[in-house]
Amino acid sequence: MIPKELSIKTIEKVYKQIKPYINITPLIKANKFIDNICNSNIYLKFECFQKSGSFKARGAINNILSIEKKRFRKWHYRSKCW
Repeated sequence: MIPKELSIKTIEKVYKQIKPYINITPLIKANKFIDNICNSNIYLKFECFQKSGSFKARGAINNILSIEKKRFRKWHYRSKCW
């Protein structure tokens, strides 16, 4: 059974939320040597081209956008007090 967090509906919702903040990164076909070793068609996703330099931007942006406004205001206020 697929967890609710990984359902197509949830993935599409998260994608719509984070889309304005992420770069579309290239999907590049690996060379035939790698395909032959793996006995498959291998593609490489270059997440290093995100603004942050890693795939972690997607998760961080999703977490920030998912924070309830009330909690965010409280967190934002506390961070300003420091």
